Amino acid sequence: MIFLTKITSLITVLLFSSFAYSESPPEVVSPYPYTANINSVNIDTLKQTECKGSLISPSWVLTHLKCIKGKNNDTTVSFIGSNNYAHVDKVINVFKFKNKKFALLQLANPVENIQPVKLLRYPLLPQHDGFTATIVQSSFNGEKDLIKGINRNKLSHRTELPQLVRESKGGPWVIETQTLGDVQIGFSLNNKTFAMQTSRLAKAIERITSTHSGESVEWVDRQVLLDTINCEKDGTCIELPECPDGVQDCGLDPCELAGNCVIPPTECPDDVQDCGLEPCVLAGNCVIPPTECPDGVQDCGLEPCELAGNCVIPPTECPDGVQDCGLEPCELADNCVIPPTECPDGVQDCGLEPCELADNCVIPFPELTSQSNNIIKQIVTLNYLHLIS
Repeated sequence: MIFLTKITSLITVLLFSSFAYSESPPEVVSPYPYTANINSVNIDTLKQTECKGSLISPSWVLTHLKCIKGKNNDTTVSFIGSNNYAHVDKVINVFKFKNKKFALLQLANPVENIQPVKLLRYPLLPQHDGFTATIVQSSFNGEKDLIKGINRNKLSHRTELPQLVRESKGGPWVIETQTLGDVQIGFSLNNKTFAMQTSRLAKAIERITSTHSGESVEWVDRQVLLDTINCEKDGTCIELPECPDGVQDCGLDPCELAGNCVIPPTECPDDVQDCGLEPCVLAGNCVIPPTECPDGVQDCGLEPCELAGNCVIPPTECPDGVQDCGLEPCELADNCVIPPTECPDGVQDCGLEPCELADNCVIPFPELTSQSNNIIKQIVTLNYLHLIS
């Protein structure tokens, strides 16, 4: 019943806003949209607890241990983001850590339209001087105070602010920056003037979120935060532009990127051959390769990519001692062979040139019989006697 009352109240507020501004509801800008409103009811005692927490990844909320009473509970988390966006979800898993006084709540559905807050990875120490932190009271309200770094052995920061609402227990303490966004350094304990350091919880948070959902938390290194605080204070921060997601910068200098980030072609335009080059090589460098080799260069049927940059002049004639027999240059390039310089055994070449041998070697007439030889001898002898008479 208590849970239904809370949800009904939230829906009523949202509906009233829509009807009151039926034409165009005013834009609502939440400065701390990652702030979670936690409503937990102990099923056994029906005792209700209202707290705050922070969205640290799409499915996980960090809060104070005592915001969740007992093992048998019904817990709901709601967020109010910008542009009248609201998200209400059930908690399906609760992980409690008594020694460090915190709890991790796993939501039934990931929050899609709210950016999780970043967490500080290592503690701020006394030597790091004082810094201004915001003790978040709700999605729309936060109280600022000067916070000092604490000794390594202490787990919590402390504030002197007296006017902190009761329901802010578990709410985030953040350092607001223009460059990094908000960085959470702790959360309010039962005594609202103290905050448990998030850096002390890092290993447990990483283990639980990764094991049970595969999600990760975005941590900010201490030195990065300190450098950002200092440079924003004296106006020396320089934010180097980088191309948006899915845009390749191809190693260009920031000045070239600024205002000129474009998505390079993943392939060259029609009729342009990229020859397997990478997108960065393509960007601004797509050229039409030659469709044929230059004058005097035979491509022998090679593809354009093979021609591009690799056109070579094939031999116009076969090497010394090799007869080309009138073959075309392309045939010479791969098919130059040494033709026979003489006909095979038993084959008469009749003084033909090697090229004629290659295709015209023939077997001469067979030898004459002995009887034929005797007849020829007799004819020769008679001719001889006739000549001398």
